Amino acid sequence: KPDESRFTLHSLRIKTTMAGVVPGAGVNVVLDVFADPSWPPCYLAKKQLDVALRKAKDGNPQGVSFKVRHHGYMVDRDVNKKGEKRVQYCKKHFDGSETFPFSMIDRNDAKKAGALLENWEYWPNTLQAHRLMLLADQLGKGYETQDLLYAMTYERGLNISSPDVLAQAAQELALPEFVPVYLESGEGYMEVEAADQQAKASNIGVQHLPVVLMGNGAFKLEGVQPVHAYEKAIATCLVNGIVERVRQT
Repeated sequence: KPDESRFTLHSLRIKTTMAGVVPGAGVNVVLDVFADPSWPPCYLAKKQLDVALRKAKDGNPQGVSFKVRHHGYMVDRDVNKKGEKRVQYCKKHFDGSETFPFSMIDRNDAKKAGALLENWEYWPNTLQAHRLMLLADQLGKGYETQDLLYAMTYERGLNISSPDVLAQAAQELALPEFVPVYLESGEGYMEVEAADQQAKASNIGVQHLPVVLMGNGAFKLEGVQPVHAYEKAIATCLVNGIVERVRQT
């Protein structure tokens, strides 16, 4: 069962000038997500969060949207740069147990959410994947990119350590043609490294992943949370005006 004690409101961080926004009236709820595609709980939590965001949009006909910002977190920086076969990696790192990672999540909840983990072949080195997500965020397709990289890893048996697989992802997402050139360059390395180091310096440990900061940090939700926990945080952000106004054009 998820640890709902990790659902917290940091009220001192809420600016009183943000109050008074009409809930759902052309606003953005800001989410900062610290996650790693190599970590199964992040995959399930993403599925749960998807449901909460969809329900919030359906329940607010006046208009509510979400600005989701990805922050790279590398669970294991020492994975072979080309990735490793999942079975061998797990035997090496989890006391010889190739099935231990599956125990990190409730498989029944995962199946209900659509996180089937039916074809998980590789444990990726996610540095390049985080670089792609960084660029996709800037291009307005960060959330869709996360979806695809999780699907490639856990359902399609692909190795997202591979530049070729990431180039395929970019093509499927209709990202600009310069993405393969970007992946071959040094762009984004420093930003991903800095985000990873900052997260770990802020005491965000592997056991906490994923971490979702909602409402510019007003709420902090750690680990795999039930849909209603995310819904509660969203609703509270809307009711209390912990949002960004959308400029009308």
